[in-house]
Amino acid sequence: MFKYLKFMSLHLMALIAIASITLGESYISMGFAIWVAVYLGGDMIFGDDVQAPSYRFTALLTWQLWLALPLTVMLVFVCCWQFASQDIGQYGAWVSSLSGYDVLLARENTSVVQYGVMVIYLGLVVGVMATITGHELTHRTWQPVSLLIGRWLLAFSFDANFAIEHVYGHHKYVSTLDDPATAPRGRNVYAHIVISTIKGNISAWHIERQRLLRKQLAVWSWHNKALRGYAMSLVIMLWVFWLAGWQGLSFFVLMGLWAKATLEIVNYMEH
Repeated sequence: MFKYLKFMSLHLMALIAIASITLGESYISMGFAIWVAVYLGGDMIFGDDVQAPSYRFTALLTWQLWLALPLTVMLVFVCCWQFASQDIGQYGAWVSSLSGYDVLLARENTSVVQYGVMVIYLGLVVGVMATITGHELTHRTWQPVSLLIGRWLLAFSFDANFAIEHVYGHHKYVSTLDDPATAPRGRNVYAHIVISTIKGNISAWHIERQRLLRKQLAVWSWHNKALRGYAMSLVIMLWVFWLAGWQGLSFFVLMGLWAKATLEIVNYMEH
């Protein structure tokens, strides 16, 4: 059973993030420290897992991946609650009644410094929980549900169209000049984040345009997966704005850009 449960460590780490951000104040930094310690320390202590176990109930593994979406939604909701002018859905009152800890007072006392930490913290959490999981799910082009969930997960870092470029572009052109995710020798990482992001979106658009032309479908229509990808991120942004106004939206944009940057940093190192 442990070979299934070990993959739930990601979900446990997400719950730690939700709890620490809910508690506010210095608990935000404490939660961030736990994340860094677990992932960096875990790699140093345990090293690589080179075993290849067999799995009888493979659907459990898929459900574990799908579970990343509601956890990501909950995490963003809690961050929005931190910035909201009211107690959204009486969430703070509910947590206070259960724990005896006044999270509403803690929210009032949370400093700007802690909000800055929260941007870096949530960007890391979304990068690990949403972006990596979404990346893996979008390879499953034969599973519509997995593909949809994967694109929604990527939409939290404004990258739903990664599912187009990565699968149909990157896999074909990796380590060549035609691959946006591959950094040529001499390019620095900061330039690569910007260049790869721009070229990746351009590539996704061209790939989708060619697909629609082959099927004799209108490019500027709902059939266009690239347009739908942008719409996904827009829906999330409108939801965030509805919950927490301009402050919450500003935080979300910074967090999403940082989460996207972490993906491009990984691409820079890998390719």
